[in-house]
Amino acid sequence: MDTWILRMCRRTCLWQLMTWVFVAVVGIVLMVANLRYFTNFLSGPFTMGVSELDSVKDPTQSSKYFVHVTGMQAIDLGIQQFSVNKRGETEVGRIPTAGFYALNMGGKILVVKTSSARPLSVEGELIPIPFDLDRLLFDTPEMEELRDRFYSFYLDTGSFRTMGYVSIVLWIAFLGVAGWKAVPVWRNLQNLSQHPIVKRIALWGDLVQLSIEIERESMSPDVRRQDSWILTQNYLIKSSHFSFAVPHLRFGQV
Repeated sequence: MDTWILRMCRRTCLWQLMTWVFVAVVGIVLMVANLRYFTNFLSGPFTMGVSELDSVKDPTQSSKYFVHVTGMQAIDLGIQQFSVNKRGETEVGRIPTAGFYALNMGGKILVVKTSSARPLSVEGELIPIPFDLDRLLFDTPEMEELRDRFYSFYLDTGSFRTMGYVSIVLWIAFLGVAGWKAVPVWRNLQNLSQHPIVKRIALWGDLVQLSIEIERESMSPDVRRQDSWILTQNYLIKSSHFSFAVPHLRFGQV
């Protein structure tokens, strides 16, 4: 017989499972939305030469943007990126965090951002050159004349795969917690008679009669309500979307 106790336990299980499903769907949607990144994460870096780089018009739309390139000559551009230390609103120091150099690819020049030396073979992410960097690169008439030789994007040698590794760790954590929390809920939903609350209440007497009694007391106008708690003559009922409990005041059962 489908008693009130069983219905409440079923409702709680369904809400808990729907939450887990929602979280999983959100995770899958985020992965699909970043499919281009994960394709590059798993299959890259892609080796590119001048012809392949020439075919990249916009790295934000290119299917391959985590690349490995080898140039002929590395030329220091004298441009650095700094981390600014402040005390309040006052700048107290700067620490160089990265530098930019030009990598001669054999006729075309690729700007490379790196925090280490200036190797001829590098791998990283292709990123459009921002306005500030563009202004620093072509700040003289001589450099402006060379603009056509430069690619409109640069290569950032920073850790491209960090987001992918973080995603893997989060999925492992999610699957672990889901196995710990969601699987027992699913099992309870398949056989509500084995639900811990149902089994505990069944120890007090006839489950059907107790269910009728608890439901009747919970609907009484004399009950006291506080958030998700309901205090009746004999029971303290906790009822919300995600939890359900019925401590028995008369028998001291919890």
